[in-house]
Amino acid sequence: SNALRAIAGATGQLEKAEVAVGVLEKALTLAESIDDPNSQSSALSAIAEAYGQLEQDEVAVGVLEKALTLAESIDNPNSQSSALIAIAWVYGQLEKAEEAAGILEKALTLAESIDDPNSQSSALRAIAGTTGQLEKAEVAAGILEKALTLAESINNPNSQSNALSAIAGATGQLEQDEEAVGVLEKALTLAESIDNPGSQSDALSAITRATGQLEQDEEAVGVLEKALTLAESIDDPYWKSNALRAIAWATGQLGDIETALDLLIQIRRVAEQAGTSDVLSEIAPYQALYGDWQAALQSFSNGYSIYALVQMLTYHAESQKPQLIDGPVILGVEAVEEVEGKYKLSVKIQSPDKSCSRYADWWEVLSEEGELLGRKILDTPHEFERPFTTEKTLSLDPKQTILVRAHFSDDLDDNSNNGIDKYTTQAMKGKVGKPDSFESIRLPARFAISVEKDGEQPTKCEESERTIKN
Repeated sequence: SNALRAIAGATGQLEKAEVAVGVLEKALTLAESIDDPNSQSSALSAIAEAYGQLEQDEVAVGVLEKALTLAESIDNPNSQSSALIAIAWVYGQLEKAEEAAGILEKALTLAESIDDPNSQSSALRAIAGTTGQLEKAEVAAGILEKALTLAESINNPNSQSNALSAIAGATGQLEQDEEAVGVLEKALTLAESIDNPGSQSDALSAITRATGQLEQDEEAVGVLEKALTLAESIDDPYWKSNALRAIAWATGQLGDIETALDLLIQIRRVAEQAGTSDVLSEIAPYQALYGDWQAALQSFSNGYSIYALVQMLTYHAESQKPQLIDGPVILGVEAVEEVEGKYKLSVKIQSPDKSCSRYADWWEVLSEEGELLGRKILDTPHEFERPFTTEKTLSLDPKQTILVRAHFSDDLDDNSNNGIDKYTTQAMKGKVGKPDSFESIRLPARFAISVEKDGEQPTKCEESERTIKN
């Protein structure tokens, strides 16, 4: 088994796919003769993963079918489940969601027969992780709901919490909020029944952090309010604080700033009653970021921390001088009416452009609700022109409040855990009918990020002449 795993791993790196396929087919034949279920499962998993690295999808699918047949003959549920999950993961990488879902369904059935709580939890975590990679949200949500039902039967609090956390994390990756909310609400109900404070807090934290990845505020707020009520019932101060910090973080991701600030006040009240000052240190920077300095200073005074102080001072400096904000920022917007209802917008941008791989590739106009109203595509980096100004004429209502924000061609946030990705959290807000009304504001990290895929998209980028000469 060890030899086959090593062979499979090395084969997946071969440049000649035909050679790699031949080696892996022989490895698959050898794996069939392994008697030990764990070893056979481990070898099959490695072979499946190696196929996933090949660029010949049709060949890979053919051999994966053989691997699947062999995996189904393994007589140990835990080992068989591990092999099936690895095969399903490869199907997911090949963008064959239906096939992957079918295999994961079989893995779920097998996981149900695993007696050991830790092993069963481990299988569910692996199933959830693979399911989160599927492109079809409806299919993924169906599998996660079934995994959730199975997690309910785990009689060990820690194992159950671990399974719940993984399912919640996978749910946060779904691109359809309605599907995700259904799973998260069921997970929250299940978390309520966990009788260990630490396990309950961990599950609650995972659920709320997944909720923080939703874009629809109405659904997210409902989950967060229920989570806050549940967190309030946790007796242990440490674990209550753990859950409240996660809820505060998720609240800070809400797209509606007023709703976020109101909920942060509710969280602060619970934290103050519990005497958990570290939660206040989590809340204060968000209140400062969104301009509620009175609430921020009150939270900070009751939960002093150097981290919170640094964050608040940073946000204050950035509010006075937006150029300090990382990423592309809008420094100014001028609006001139050309004909009735049509306005030429001159937008001044500062951006850390380097080349066509890292540059501000557009700016866009949004309504306060996040509706895309227009977009200006930028087809060249401006690394030697900071700031720079571009123009576009759009049909706009002079009385409507609009937001103008910039987009970057590459991820701004290295870990991509807070949803920033290619948008900064800064914009200019105002009305074209009142050109002097535009002012710099901060936006929640996940505000209207779904519009990224809408509207006009960049098709090409030309390096600036100075870049080419250098």
